[in-house]
Amino acid sequence: MDEQIHDIGTELNDEQLMIAVQKGDKTAYEALVLRYRDDALRLAYHYLHNWEDARDISQDAFVKVYLKADSFDPAQRFRPWFFRILVNHSLNFLNRKKKVKFLSIFQRSRENEEAILLDQLSDDEGIGHEFQNRQMVWKALAALSGSHRDVLILHEMQGFKEQEISEMLGCSVGTVKSRLHYAKKRMRRLLSEELK
Repeated sequence: MDEQIHDIGTELNDEQLMIAVQKGDKTAYEALVLRYRDDALRLAYHYLHNWEDARDISQDAFVKVYLKADSFDPAQRFRPWFFRILVNHSLNFLNRKKKVKFLSIFQRSRENEEAILLDQLSDDEGIGHEFQNRQMVWKALAALSGSHRDVLILHEMQGFKEQEISEMLGCSVGTVKSRLHYAKKRMRRLLSEELK
């Protein structure tokens, strides 16, 4: 079965897999889950800051994809459609909890090298300051509005392109660029105040 999932996952693109899912093909669905589960978990974690919650929410998002497969339009791209579901699901979860805790610095792995959003936090002083840096970043991130925080998380932490973010959040690319510019500028100012 695993070989069959692997084969179908390498032969078909996301949209073709979703067309197969719409026809009731569970192997195609499992191939999509396999393809996106790690990215989904990481993105949910960046919103929720708790691995158990992130696992639950990402699994719920995949269930929703299966249940709502008929609403997917094959003319659109699957990736932004899926991550919009995941982001909305994460935000709804946070609204229910009514509080957000920021516990670690946001970083993403790129060829086994960590990429940190802001140059100020490259941690030239060594590992001893890492926890303090994390606290500062999450405090500054919490000070941003939800719309600015969303584009910053999606672009800098998850590596989504501006066009994809636009599709996910239902706004123009210009709006995404503007929010991203403002968010980075505000983060730098907040962090420089903290570092003083």
